[in-house]
Amino acid sequence: MQGYDCPRRLSYAVQNTFASLSQGDDFLRMLAEGGFQFEMLVRHAWKGETLGGFTKDAAAAHAKTMTALRACLKTGKGVLHEAVFVSGNLFARVDMLRINGNTIELCEIKAKSFDGPTDPTSAKTVLPCTGEPADIKTSMLTRATKKNPSQVRSAWRDYIADIGFQSIVVERALAAENLAGTSVSSRLMVSNKRQVACAYDWFGNVLAIIDLRRVSEERARPQLQFVKEPPSGFRSALIAEVDVQAAINMLRNVDAQSGAQRWRGKTLDFILDDASKLIEAEETVDPATERAWKCRSCEYNTSAKGEKQCGFDLCWGKGATSARNLFQLYYGKTYTPRDLGTGSEVNEEDEWIEHVISKEGTNAALKIADLEPELEGTGSSANSPRLLRRTRQILAAQQNATQFSEDFADIVKRRLMPKSGTGILRFMDFETTSACLPYNIGMRPYEVVAFQFSVHSLVVKNREFDLSKIRHSEGLFVGSSKDTDLHQRDVEFASALRVALTEPFDGVTDEASSVFHWASHERTIMRAVSARLAARGGQEELVRWMDATCQKEDNDPPGRLVDLLKVAEANVFHPLQHGRFSIKKFLPALCSEAGAMDVVRALGFTSNVQPNEDGCVDPYKGLDALAEVLGDSATGLVREGEDGDDDASEGDGIRTGTAAMRAYQQLRFAECVQWKDASKQPIDNGAVEQALLRYCKLDTAAMVVVWWWLWNQGRQRD
Repeated sequence: MQGYDCPRRLSYAVQNTFASLSQGDDFLRMLAEGGFQFEMLVRHAWKGETLGGFTKDAAAAHAKTMTALRACLKTGKGVLHEAVFVSGNLFARVDMLRINGNTIELCEIKAKSFDGPTDPTSAKTVLPCTGEPADIKTSMLTRATKKNPSQVRSAWRDYIADIGFQSIVVERALAAENLAGTSVSSRLMVSNKRQVACAYDWFGNVLAIIDLRRVSEERARPQLQFVKEPPSGFRSALIAEVDVQAAINMLRNVDAQSGAQRWRGKTLDFILDDASKLIEAEETVDPATERAWKCRSCEYNTSAKGEKQCGFDLCWGKGATSARNLFQLYYGKTYTPRDLGTGSEVNEEDEWIEHVISKEGTNAALKIADLEPELEGTGSSANSPRLLRRTRQILAAQQNATQFSEDFADIVKRRLMPKSGTGILRFMDFETTSACLPYNIGMRPYEVVAFQFSVHSLVVKNREFDLSKIRHSEGLFVGSSKDTDLHQRDVEFASALRVALTEPFDGVTDEASSVFHWASHERTIMRAVSARLAARGGQEELVRWMDATCQKEDNDPPGRLVDLLKVAEANVFHPLQHGRFSIKKFLPALCSEAGAMDVVRALGFTSNVQPNEDGCVDPYKGLDALAEVLGDSATGLVREGEDGDDDASEGDGIRTGTAAMRAYQQLRFAECVQWKDASKQPIDNGAVEQALLRYCKLDTAAMVVVWWWLWNQGRQRD
């Protein structure tokens, strides 16, 4: 249900006259993550009639569904795909209906991972969403809290609310058709990440033909077919079927857990009835009641495009500029203005941003510099890292100067240089990908494949270095669609990485100095690859090296990996980094200062990038857009990934973006994933490969720039 957390979004979606960030992107993301392919597996397991109903003619689609449903109810069995139900002005399209006697099993298909049973025998049973079967410890969709004994877990709430909405519409539609004697039972069909793929349900067994010219069309779909047709009756062990009726009942009978102020504490049935009135314009929503931190991630928080209006500007009015400025506050949702409390973190129901903008008026655009640092809290909140970093950001904005921690200079000497003063510093970045249908037989859904690395190596002698002599190593290990086993690629990746992180350079032999990375991704991937190699055996020495390398820094003996993000996040705040520590935000801020772009040029990247209005210089803008290399130039779908919300992982960019998945699929599964260029030109795999290598190289070059800047700043303060 659109607008579940904001009725204003619902009205924008219905009017369809507002620019949206999600147009087209949802299709590509679902395709890249394997959503359509997973749905194909489910449809093979439960073959039936495909009704193909869409919203263009809801009444006709509803009539077609009812005719087919009555025929199934008459025989007491049947399966219907893409059924459409209409009740008043409410519309629901159901992925799959299974008729069993007088019971209609409403099935929503989602390519979301689920910790299902490990036992293959029980993998095909219907799982409850409450209770704990013996080998399912972390998969429950519901939880009990002191505040609310009946609650759906936040990670699953939107999925449960969606299928709950469908259930209500179906129940009402059946009653209107005099079929009230039937009962509705709701299920989620999700991927069981505790099972492994076989020859029929891995990524390479599905041929997908995608026309990029149609990605913005409503319900656009790729052409899909199996390369090797599974036997009749085959049900993939990757499919987990979860009975979610108990979870739906929580939303219907207790609290729908909506983030909308208008619907706070209301049940799902109430929300649907109220939404129906809003659709018919029987009631209206004052935007002032819904303006909040949630607007930061609203899909309508984008510029007007052509005839499409900007919904965000309409909601915030004259305060829109102030809101966009203040949304850059580091983990700003929990900020507490002095006149709203005692300095402790605010309750999630409090909305300080609307209060501050309304109080200060809208004649002048508020900025981070207009905020006051928070009062020191008590107990655990007194030394809250987020509070300290927010304070640094506000002071940096007010003074237009980078803020540093008190022991910054000592940390630079201790953590950014070889302990002996001489050694080889390495800067490392990986490109990885995953999908719902595993990329290899024997792998699990969303198990990660590491297919590329970049390493910059810098020799330091007596704490002196020469950036002009830095060395770059890289590796790309894609393989082909003929590969059904990842083991050889893991061996190649790990072996080449070991050479890049240990080889002598400029007369210095050093296998102990720091290896810098950004965020936890590289450490996590090294452990995953090591675990796979250990499980197969025969690579014991390589496994020992990887395990020793990614030990934590405080272990005895310590590992070599140093998270440069944590060093920066805990010690500095630049006035131009816009509240984010993604390296794609941090680097442009540093490049606004003298010397940083000289380092960028020394590392082989262009300086022909014009500064932004605020003075930031973004070297990433000097690269070819990977989405354009993949054939998106005529569709306008050139978003490479986003920094995400406050609680999203940093440093995502190409690594976890749709473009990275598509690039890997294009290179490895050219026979299986056929992207039709909007200009009808074949995609140049060589250009895709070079774009990937260039992106990854810039990621490690960016780390070198950050390291150099931190070292230079620390030296000045020593």
